[in-house]
Amino acid sequence: GPLDPDLMSDRWEEARRLLHQNGVTYNIYADPMGMERPWPLDMMPLLLPSHEWKALESGLIQRATLLNAVLADLYGRQTLIREG
Repeated sequence: GPLDPDLMSDRWEEARRLLHQNGVTYNIYADPMGMERPWPLDMMPLLLPSHEWKALESGLIQRATLLNAVLADLYGRQTLIREG
């Protein structure tokens, strides 16, 4: 079945290999070493209760909306740059 331990192990190793092969990394900018770190991957996803996800969802939507507005301005009227 889809949760067969051997199959899951194979998929897990393939996912880790693909992340490494494609150079998927992240930085912690406050780290004085500034080193790229391999992207961690958990075999089982973190499950969140719906009330916790709602708070995350609204924050993510707010940030995505802001980023889209900033990018639209930077590539458009550039009001943010003009007004400092």
